[in-house]
Amino acid sequence: IDPETQEDVPFQLVRASTNYRDFEMVAKDVPPVGYKVYRLETAATAAGALAFPAPLAAAAPAVAADPFRVEKTSISNGLTAVELDPARAAIASIRPAAGGESIVGNAAHGFNQYVHERIVDPKGREHLWPPQDAYAPSAFKADAPRDATVESGAAGPVRRSLRMVSKLAVPAGEVKVESEVSLYRGLPGVFIENRIVKPESFEPEASYFAFPFAGADGPRAEVAGGVMVPGRDQIPGSACDWHAIQRWVRVEGAAAAGAGRTGSPGAVWVTIDVPLMQFGGLNTGRWGKGLTLEKPLLYSWAMNNYWFTNFDASQSGQFVFRYAVAGGECAASDAAAHRFGREICSPLKAAVAVGRGQGPRRRSFIRVEPEQVAIVAV
Repeated sequence: IDPETQEDVPFQLVRASTNYRDFEMVAKDVPPVGYKVYRLETAATAAGALAFPAPLAAAAPAVAADPFRVEKTSISNGLTAVELDPARAAIASIRPAAGGESIVGNAAHGFNQYVHERIVDPKGREHLWPPQDAYAPSAFKADAPRDATVESGAAGPVRRSLRMVSKLAVPAGEVKVESEVSLYRGLPGVFIENRIVKPESFEPEASYFAFPFAGADGPRAEVAGGVMVPGRDQIPGSACDWHAIQRWVRVEGAAAAGAGRTGSPGAVWVTIDVPLMQFGGLNTGRWGKGLTLEKPLLYSWAMNNYWFTNFDASQSGQFVFRYAVAGGECAASDAAAHRFGREICSPLKAAVAVGRGQGPRRRSFIRVEPEQVAIVAV
């Protein structure tokens, strides 16, 4: 219960055992570097004892009208609508639920599509070092799964999701990819969790997730201590084939070109687990002297065994790679993108406090102005 409004707050069960139950909820308007108090109340059984609300599957109080709309390949929370593309094992569109342009662009690989790359040149890893005189596209082969099956995921009052499951045959066996796309009540972002199961291979290979955007300008990437446009804001001669970023990339929208057209929307993309990026295409082996981006195409470089040192010779097993995407106000400026990225990568922590609840119901320990200033350490 929100003690400020006395309104019931929707929540739903995530997991349970004999000793605990984990629930999730959306905590709104929590001040930065601070806290907000919610009141927990248990339901009384017929015998007067205290118990958790039932049924556990729904586990939530009565709330306002359900904002979610879920179809076989689409999902909406009243703010954002997502359409899946099972044929490409990717996301077809992300747009405002009320209507508007999608932030998803067109490219050889679909949005959030898994891409498996391997070196087919007889030199193997020797093809990467020393640098070749000219880039040889035939030295690499990139494959992606298709014809995914779509399953229902979470179905509570706080979060709804769809899961796409696909498989890709590779020389070492088969890669299984499960992508869960979630929307939360009252939040504009799209939350993606990619789970892959990959066989062992000592041959040179890499895994990516592709993210083609519809925007025209950018992308602008958060790096240590600032923001940069890859290829432009770099020291001449520095690496352009791949970049290490902090949390987010922002793509600026394009103005409408003609009457009756709306242009392309801006977007912010957040990576939680994967800092390595390739911009504009798959660039491994190019050893580019510069980088001019014709379109906002991102490849999240999830894993590889290309290098002779500091990397496992093979990377197999189960892995999870998480991302979040949003348009609108979340992508309106670098400050807004930074706020969204920090919120995603530093989620709120919940703690139970026993007391009479007479202290401040919300409080921030630090106030920062202007909004472009970010707290790095306290």
